[in-house]
Amino acid sequence: MHCKSCEYALWNIDTRLCPECGAAFVPSDFDFKPNTVCFCCPHCDQAYYGTTDKGHLAPVEFDCVHCGRHIHMDQMVLRPAAGVGDDQTRGDENPWLQRQRIGFFKGWFKTIGMALIMPGRLMRATPREGATGPGWWFAIFTSIAIIGAGFLVSVCVMAVLFGIISGRGGGPGGGGGPGGGGPTSGQFMGIMAGTMGVGVIVAMVFMLAGVAIWGGLSHCILLISGGAPAGIGRTYQAICYAFGANVSAILLIFCGGQYVGWIWWVISATIMMKEAHRIHGGRAALATLLPPVTAVAAIISLYILLIATIIGAAGTRAAAAAATAGATATSFDTANIAAALESWAADHNGAGPPHALMLVEGGNLEAMSFLTFSGDLESAAPLYPGAPVRFYDYYTSFAPTQRQMARDAAAALPANVVAHRVGDFVFTWHGVDMIVGDRALWVMVLAPIDVDTVSGLPADRCTIVYVDGTTESLPLADLPAALVDQNEVRAVFGLPPVPDPMTVTQERPGVGAPK
Repeated sequence: MHCKSCEYALWNIDTRLCPECGAAFVPSDFDFKPNTVCFCCPHCDQAYYGTTDKGHLAPVEFDCVHCGRHIHMDQMVLRPAAGVGDDQTRGDENPWLQRQRIGFFKGWFKTIGMALIMPGRLMRATPREGATGPGWWFAIFTSIAIIGAGFLVSVCVMAVLFGIISGRGGGPGGGGGPGGGGPTSGQFMGIMAGTMGVGVIVAMVFMLAGVAIWGGLSHCILLISGGAPAGIGRTYQAICYAFGANVSAILLIFCGGQYVGWIWWVISATIMMKEAHRIHGGRAALATLLPPVTAVAAIISLYILLIATIIGAAGTRAAAAAATAGATATSFDTANIAAALESWAADHNGAGPPHALMLVEGGNLEAMSFLTFSGDLESAAPLYPGAPVRFYDYYTSFAPTQRQMARDAAAALPANVVAHRVGDFVFTWHGVDMIVGDRALWVMVLAPIDVDTVSGLPADRCTIVYVDGTTESLPLADLPAALVDQNEVRAVFGLPPVPDPMTVTQERPGVGAPK
């Protein structure tokens, strides 16, 4: 028992003033380990032992069993029990509050240790009437250390990576060497140091705000659930001093400690809340756990919502991209076939080839252009009427065999053919002069009858290519009306009507009236 002003030992003093500095004191100002201090009657020296958790007498006043005089604990003369040293009498004390006596860092580390493994004792050692300021400063300093350590580890890792990268790319023209375009190591460390400083400040602000909100909500829960025996300052003491348990985040930093370290903090805070208000553990757990658990649940929910939103947006963008890519591919393949047809007509006095497969012979057209929509190489449909082969056989054959298949396909078409199909395209150029023919005449129609192998859906649009190379895209639902108009134009030029392109297949070409 030492004077709180000058540290003078106050044992065996029957006055209530420190002989060294004159400061007043009473024994109840001090905490002791139970059964380590003798409380002696000031009249007859009868010894009594403090048995409470603070090492005080219970009750604090009574009649002396030896002299019968009525005495109070604060009137007694105190001395260590037999065989007990001065230091062994000290009761639990909050090391952070004793840092001026034992040293700043020693007090800090001891407080962290108690928060980690003895949170109940730490709370009992914290004066109930004490100020909350020291607790806030402990939390602030500890958070700076924890957050700073996390950023420091990140900086070290980045510095190592930077060293490796600059070592590989250094030298003249390299990333970190003379003449390189990247930052030097000094610049890099300066950038990282600045980033760390800003990060620590931002994290500190969030931490203090979080503690303030957490303490307020926890105290409100205590008030609602049966009352808070102590004031809100005691609640903040429990949460702030329990922050020392957050050091586990540093110990576990390489295995996700930054994500689970707070759990130890919450557990320590729950134990300290129980001791702070002397309440049932269930109420302490409810008051302490509910705010952070709710916050974590809200964060997870928002995270899931964010991910779902991103995935949904990505899906929408992917669908739009796929649609755009499909439209681009469709336009690209249609344009390629139209260009190949124009080249053929120019070389053959305006006539189209007997069969569309012959357009591949020139080398300016890929066979897969005919499957722009379905891409169905596995289709079992015959390549032409009565053909023993499929498009797959044509596609996988060498050029000489492909040329022979194209001629066989042309020979298999009826003499009065009006339209024939290859893959997704129906070709209607039969009998049309593609040099002097009316620009309103169709020469081919992209009219897929197979489903898209990517989306699994049938096409909902078609593309018409006219003699002059212009195109028109329209919904399949509008194709019948357009077909009526086309056949009226064809009638003017004495051409037989074109059947519905959707009914024309590779095996069944469209034909006109027998000649």
